[in-house]
Amino acid sequence: MGRSFQVKEVLMRIFRMAGVFLIGWGSLVVPSVAAESAVGKKAGHKPIDLQLQVGGRVQYSYDGMELKEYKPFEEVIFGLNDPHATRFLKSAAADNAVSWPLIIGGGLLDVAACVDFVVRYRDYRETGNTQNYTLSWSLLGAGLTAGVIGYFIQEDAQVNKFNAVKRYNAVVRGEAEVSMIYLPERKALGLGLVQRF
Repeated sequence: MGRSFQVKEVLMRIFRMAGVFLIGWGSLVVPSVAAESAVGKKAGHKPIDLQLQVGGRVQYSYDGMELKEYKPFEEVIFGLNDPHATRFLKSAAADNAVSWPLIIGGGLLDVAACVDFVVRYRDYRETGNTQNYTLSWSLLGAGLTAGVIGYFIQEDAQVNKFNAVKRYNAVVRGEAEVSMIYLPERKALGLGLVQRF
């Protein structure tokens, strides 16, 4: 009986630690508002509207104007002077700048591989010589790899842009949220309600 109780106690501690870790990790991904952050319900700022489109993309609009490029996002979000929203948007812009050259370059490598396949196959049909397709396969593999990496970086850019808008809207609306904070009475990290002010 004593050993069974110890195993249960150890398992409960592990689950509690995992729960605290996951909640803490979630608060790092979308940080809570602290006192040093922007003032809630900023005068003159309106929330950015979100609309889910076909295919899972999100359409953003601010005061009736659709936001597509990063420049209008910067004008709206940077004006709030919130460090978290600004960091998310800068990260999204950097990821976007890296992803498109990879996607386009990967596509060009794939086109070159297809052209090489066709040329070598035509030569094989005309002359009957055995062809070495190593270059074709290498170009195809490199193109697919670059395209997939670019795609995942682009998805990360979209997530960061969404987090920037979510953070901006939360600050503008002055919403409260639960977050991992230092609780002085317990002298430990724990869940606490954070109110923007």
